[in-house]
Amino acid sequence: MRFGVLGPALLETARGEVELRSRNQRTVLAVLLNAAGQPVQAARLMSALWPVRPPRTAPNAVHVAIHHLRKALEEPDRLRSTPAGYVLRTDPDEVDLERFQALVAAGRAALAAGSAVVAGDRLAAALGLWRGSAYEDLRDDVLLRTEIERLEELRLTALGARIDADLMAGRQLEVVGELRQLVRAHPTREAFAVQLMTALERTGRRGESVHVYHAARRALAREVGARPGVRLQAALRDVLATPAPALDRRPAPAQLPALPPIFVSRGAEIALRREVAAVVAISGPAGAGKTTLAVRIAHQLQDRFPDGQVYADLGGSLSRRVEPATILTDFLDSLGIEPIPAELQERTALYRSVLADRRVLVLLDGAVDESQVAPLLPGAGASQVLVTSRPRLTGLSAVDQLDLGPFTRSEGLELLAAVAGAERVRHQGAAAATVVDRCGGSAFALRIAGELLRDQPVADLAASLADDSLRLEVLSGVRASLSLSYQDLSASLRQALDDLGSLEATRLTVALAVSALGESPAAATEILEQLVDARLLYVVGRDNYQFYDLVRLYVREQCSRTCERASR
Repeated sequence: MRFGVLGPALLETARGEVELRSRNQRTVLAVLLNAAGQPVQAARLMSALWPVRPPRTAPNAVHVAIHHLRKALEEPDRLRSTPAGYVLRTDPDEVDLERFQALVAAGRAALAAGSAVVAGDRLAAALGLWRGSAYEDLRDDVLLRTEIERLEELRLTALGARIDADLMAGRQLEVVGELRQLVRAHPTREAFAVQLMTALERTGRRGESVHVYHAARRALAREVGARPGVRLQAALRDVLATPAPALDRRPAPAQLPALPPIFVSRGAEIALRREVAAVVAISGPAGAGKTTLAVRIAHQLQDRFPDGQVYADLGGSLSRRVEPATILTDFLDSLGIEPIPAELQERTALYRSVLADRRVLVLLDGAVDESQVAPLLPGAGASQVLVTSRPRLTGLSAVDQLDLGPFTRSEGLELLAAVAGAERVRHQGAAAATVVDRCGGSAFALRIAGELLRDQPVADLAASLADDSLRLEVLSGVRASLSLSYQDLSASLRQALDDLGSLEATRLTVALAVSALGESPAAATEILEQLVDARLLYVVGRDNYQFYDLVRLYVREQCSRTCERASR
């Protein structure tokens, strides 16, 4: 069993993460975890739930939240009611905060022993446990304010230690971009400024390093009325005392993600390998394998680009969207360009000027819209771009568009065999075909299914996936992927999708949409086309549309939850 407080309250059982839909449940769980096995009185839980004035129904609400938590735990004796209060029993290695502290201690010990790589791995693992702000459900709780601030300080300190490990391991080039962001976010935290000065100085950029010192000095004076501390002043002296290198010999950036170990050719990859246009946009529904294909093509093309390959994850959804100004900063920095202009338009102009006489491959993964991509496209020159996105980026000119649809059954069987083993899939061909069909041609779902087949017979998995109510639970991870597309929709379009998903018909006609949505034929068609653009429906003929299989299950699940909430 796993519990989490480094972000929203988290509970995982042997079946996976438990969805704590109620704020009351998350808050009560967070307070009990903070108590670390000590009794918590109902009055404390009520004060956390209602900081100002608990309603008359507060005691009953606490009781209901405890009841639901006890059921979710699957081990009722974990959460006991005692005369002194409620007690939640956990083991130290079950709580992410305890694991975080243990990993940080191990990382610090390795750093003190001079084991930079080990220290970096352990500290990175510790930081990877954070999913947001500590005790995110209790941010307004007065009694926990000091503890939340303490844990945030621990996180920043651990982050600084991990960067120390990277610098010790000679990874100064890799941390410059990250440190720039940290210095902007924490302008009065001198430790990050010192690390950035060190990283820049070691890459031969003494002028930038001195500039960081003066920026930090101004921030300290402006924000807290203080002068630079001993470490910051010492860092400046060290930079000025170090002889400047004759040349900046930074290697060309080679930032492509690792080559996917398993790949099923779909014809598109072969065509693109022969002749890649200046900009190729690969679009398709969630889980279609866009990133895998783009990375594969990029690796096959990298020899054509001696001046480097740069990569950026653009976020993939509105909630995670990374601004092009941030990406341009990282790209220019990795290409050895300094100083970097402050304004987006100036950065774009400089970026295009740099690429005009270089051959660089640019891989942009998870674009949200055209406005995010446009500033990242080179102008004239021999550089090329591969960009992936769920929606088609139709607003970009002079771009080759590649639509990536679901796998065919034969392609799906090939991928399933590559993951689970060819013998098992061949010997249970009919069941394997059922698995492929129930995955709806989604490459992501098929990879999950292939992993599951390593531990169970093909027929058993096929039977589980045949149950529509279980399929998204079995294919864990698919729901989270689909939710990004769903949440990116406007409220009105989401409601329209829910209305269409509640229909029994497997094929949607314009006439059926008119009836379900109460819109005119023209308005209903526009809604259907917008859902096609969002990769939630696809066209199967004139005035005929259809849900992707897993999308339909997800939408029906959302409709069911909405109806359940309305009935309560």
